[in-house]
Amino acid sequence: MLEVTGPYAEVTQGSHDDVAAIGRAASTPVDRLAMAAWARDISSIEARGRSLESALLAPA
Repeated sequence: MLEVTGPYAEVTQGSHDDVAAIGRAASTPVDRLAMAAWARDISSIEARGRSLESALLAPA
């Protein structure tokens, strides 16, 4: 299991596809866009049946 720390740690403990919650947690418009893209990426990985950990650890 990956451990997430920092300002977005609380958000990552919930549903990855809850873009609204992630957007509220971000402090600037750029943060909100980045976190929304992150949530879509996570949802896409999970929809293909891969775990987040395996996707992050896979060679590029």
